[in-house]
Amino acid sequence: MNEPAENLESIVTDDGGAWRETLAGDNTEVMESLKGYETPDKFLEEFNSLKNRDWRDEMAGDDTKFRVQLDRFKAPGEFANSYREAQQKISSGELNKQGFPKPPENATDEDMVAFREQLGIPQEPKGYYENLPDNLVIGEEDREYFADFANSLHAKNLPPEAAHVAIEWYNNFKEQEQESLINMDREQHQEMEDSLRQDWGTGYRANVNLATALIKKTFGDEGAEAFMNARGPDGRGILNNRAIMEGWVNLARQTNPLDELTTTGGDAQQTLKDEIASLETYMKEERPKYNKDVPAQERLRYLYDLQLKADG
Repeated sequence: MNEPAENLESIVTDDGGAWRETLAGDNTEVMESLKGYETPDKFLEEFNSLKNRDWRDEMAGDDTKFRVQLDRFKAPGEFANSYREAQQKISSGELNKQGFPKPPENATDEDMVAFREQLGIPQEPKGYYENLPDNLVIGEEDREYFADFANSLHAKNLPPEAAHVAIEWYNNFKEQEQESLINMDREQHQEMEDSLRQDWGTGYRANVNLATALIKKTFGDEGAEAFMNARGPDGRGILNNRAIMEGWVNLARQTNPLDELTTTGGDAQQTLKDEIASLETYMKEERPKYNKDVPAQERLRYLYDLQLKADG
């Protein structure tokens, strides 16, 4: 007798219900089930739907990680057998609640050595970080944290692979975090610069140099670097905070308005006089061009103001 699916493919129209007898034959249970379908098309529609449905999707639902794990099983029976074996091991005490091998009850030191050797578990916590797979490293600044972590792994008799997974995850996390910080700093610096340029105009760079010079003079090179790389409670870089930058500029102008002219050292007064003299020569000898040169005019006025402050 042909399979029901083969018989169904030969049925084109409803024949008053005779198609059910063709499919069910002498099987009264199948015949009873087919009575729920008015036409062969209705039955075929549901049949195809069931045939194409993946049991893994129904079992996993929205759990994508569980769905990936189910791909290891070719049929529901394989998954059921695997589950039953795991439950038997847990019930017998072979595994602890976390699913890890359980050491012998009342184990001696010699028993623990043999137990760990059999399962490839390091005899000492530091063994978790020996012979790491390629591309896995532990930075010097992280060794203290991972030493505590290794103690926890060893107490639970976890396999070395657990440490390897943790190290790989942590390294990836740090890389992503560093990349996020770089992008955030770049965006926030650009945001602050755009805002300050609207107010400071062509004096923006001079003001930044003024603040930087005072910070270096106040803290020294090493302290200045630490300060300029510091962050506020919200994670924003200190010098990406407009209020702080404006505060340093104002303080610098009060302390020594000429510092911006000599951020790399030198005689500030002489530098001021030389630049004023150069602009005045430009104004006298190329007056028509100077009259159209707005930045040069603004710069000369600014230098005159600096001179008055310095003299005053």
